[in-house]
Amino acid sequence: MTKLTEDQPSTPNTTQASCAGESTRNAPSSWLLRAAGLLIPLLILMPSLGSGGIWDPHELNVADFARRIGINLFGAQALSLADADNTMPTLEQLGKGELPFTSIAAGFAAFGLHEWAGRLPLALWALAGAGAIYWLVSRLMDERAGVFASIALSTMPLFFVQARTMLGDIVTFSSITMAVAGFGLLVFDNQPTRRSQVVSTLLAILGGTAGFLSRGILIGLALPLLTVGLAWLVCRLSNGATKSNRLSTPVAIAILVLGSGAAAWGVYTLVTAQGSQAVRVLGAIVTRPSQPPSFDHVLLMLGHALFPWSAFIPFAVGRLFRPAFALQDSQDARERALRVLLIVGTSLSFGILGLMNVYVGHIPFAGIGLMAAIAAVAIRDLERGGHASRAMAIGTVTFLALLYSDFKKWPDKAFSAYGIESTSFPDSFKQDAARLMLVCTIVCGVLVFASWLERDAQDRKPFVFSDYFGILKALRTAAKGNLVIVGGVVELALVVTAANVFIGMKAQWKSVVTMSATVRMIALNAWWAVPVALLVALALALAFRDINRWFFPRFRVSRASATLAAGALGGAILSFSYFPALAAQLSPKEVFDSYAKMRSGQEPLALLGVSSRTASYYAGGAIDSFSDVEGALQWLLDGQERKWLVLRNEDLARLNSSYRARTRAGRNLPILDARSSQILLASNKLNNAETSHNPLDDIVLAQRPNPSHPLDVELQGQLKALGWDMVDPEGRVVDSVIAGRKYRLRLYYEVIGRVGRDWECFIHIDGHGRRFNGDHLPMDKKYPMTLWQVGDVLVDDYPIQLEPNFTPGGYGLYYGFFVGNTRLKVTRGKHNDDRIEGGTIQVR
Repeated sequence: MTKLTEDQPSTPNTTQASCAGESTRNAPSSWLLRAAGLLIPLLILMPSLGSGGIWDPHELNVADFARRIGINLFGAQALSLADADNTMPTLEQLGKGELPFTSIAAGFAAFGLHEWAGRLPLALWALAGAGAIYWLVSRLMDERAGVFASIALSTMPLFFVQARTMLGDIVTFSSITMAVAGFGLLVFDNQPTRRSQVVSTLLAILGGTAGFLSRGILIGLALPLLTVGLAWLVCRLSNGATKSNRLSTPVAIAILVLGSGAAAWGVYTLVTAQGSQAVRVLGAIVTRPSQPPSFDHVLLMLGHALFPWSAFIPFAVGRLFRPAFALQDSQDARERALRVLLIVGTSLSFGILGLMNVYVGHIPFAGIGLMAAIAAVAIRDLERGGHASRAMAIGTVTFLALLYSDFKKWPDKAFSAYGIESTSFPDSFKQDAARLMLVCTIVCGVLVFASWLERDAQDRKPFVFSDYFGILKALRTAAKGNLVIVGGVVELALVVTAANVFIGMKAQWKSVVTMSATVRMIALNAWWAVPVALLVALALALAFRDINRWFFPRFRVSRASATLAAGALGGAILSFSYFPALAAQLSPKEVFDSYAKMRSGQEPLALLGVSSRTASYYAGGAIDSFSDVEGALQWLLDGQERKWLVLRNEDLARLNSSYRARTRAGRNLPILDARSSQILLASNKLNNAETSHNPLDDIVLAQRPNPSHPLDVELQGQLKALGWDMVDPEGRVVDSVIAGRKYRLRLYYEVIGRVGRDWECFIHIDGHGRRFNGDHLPMDKKYPMTLWQVGDVLVDDYPIQLEPNFTPGGYGLYYGFFVGNTRLKVTRGKHNDDRIEGGTIQVR
């Protein structure tokens, strides 16, 4: 069996020869390479500019400031809105530099008040940033690495989401990248051409100016200047300092001095300024949060904002300190400078952003272009002969799994890509979001593992069957035979356990009979399942290795390109599926589209809790807008004509309760569009061919239920407990449960009197010395008890999963309501200390 050891780097001469052969064999032609570096960013950044609506309020606020700038700066009077503020906003109102707003305003002035028009200039800024990082890496390393950097940057969620959303921080990202590329090449490119010097100078001037006009002196100027200046100083002081072009030293000294001055001015202003008085200098309002973010806040936000690249980049940083092989002096100096530049720039970005977060709150990470270049250098190093690393493969896959777990438990982490710290995640998208993240994690994990598992070599043949037949022999000799001894002891223990359980079942031992079915099944089968699973896992691992040994040489694809494909495919999944679907949940665009399709003639539309400014984009003009529920309901129900109302989900419960109280029809408010769990479309009438999609239909029932365990219990003259059902994940009523499996307990109530306060519900499942405790807010806070109307029939649907130590037998179900130490009193029916006696739940 092939010995599984970490691949070692070759000697320099051997590696260069190997590298040259692989590059010649696998690299596409120059024009095709450049086309890929251009087309992939174009495909990621441009097609979806108009697919998602405007996010109210975050994106809408920026768009409205830009609209006002378009009127006053560009003279676009068509952007004026009746009954709206059309004056020129001040810098203090903007809260940061004006360039992002001016860029959006230029799009509005040129193409009209459409979301895609405002986003187009931002996408162009993003393309400029991708081009700048390509230019930097291709000049200091090679063109292939430059293409890798461009693709990596354009497929990072923080980058492409900002490019397609009118929030403006993409201007900062691209400006910093352009400035670092321009200044960096003026200093470190020791073989410049006239064209390259002109391009680098333009990038430096444009990037520095744009950086200052978007995020002030500390981020926009000090960061790129100090990145280049300090990197030059490190290279200069190192033993490996080599020749450079004749202008690099004076330029570098000037850059270092200017950067130090800008940093000093920025820090002094940051520490002494108050409020909005230093927006021009800092590009932000000094707020000094009462609970400032911790030092690792930027790092935590970045981990989710760059997923899946964020799982790979920490390990790629380590590769910067170990070049793949020795190069000629001029090329070696450029590559060493690039590596130092990326390390210094990334470190400064973390430091400056961490400092500013303490005074101004969260600002999205500005050094994202440098992170993309770090990934590109590591990938290119592997492709040119760097050693493979199973530790890197396992570490990256582990980080992917951890980040996926975060997204699954806290889906709102996805808003890190928007630069937003916290906002509610749409409930209707949570399951689909988790599935898309899982697909992204699996695709990236498989490709990264294939990339870094080992290097291809002529003596590594795929599908050598002696390797498979030698698995047992390899296990026997592993760790000098100690692994066999340990395995034998474990297997003996499993066999003895299975025998004891089997005998105990026959002899009806109490300790075995009362054991949960899940634990008993594991104990009986582990003795054979564990060794079989181990052998199958080893065989699958060898098969995975051999598939890769066959695939990469067969199709003349470098292993390193699999890592690039992992990030690109993961980014594409998020770019074309995840974030467009999330954006659709956050914007009222879809409900406006539904209104346009379903209305008849000029049926009126109004807004509740949704900014009236959205009507300018989707309704073609101003419409009625309400801030209070009662006013909106009064408008909706007045008259005989059909009316429509766009509302936020947080207003639905109160509006629905008032609607039921007002109409006395025993039905919920008709909701015609509930695709988004955030913004809904309601109407006062429901036509025969239409179906209501009110999310509360599953809580406030239209018909009286017929529970499998009926009850007749009154609670303090306010509620009547009608009974309960236990259902499986498919919604089928079950008469018993298995410990460890998921079920849902449905508790049915009828309102017989006004409920004066919001109570909490408790659920106790007691028996055999064990208790399941299910304290919770009824209906998961979706329909507060103070909104319940007399005559309503409701169901509280609560997830139940008993712990595996719940042994077979009968358990008593008790439930009720409490606040603090006070319980809602049971005034009629069976109870135990104001706990409703629900009957018995059978566990098998």
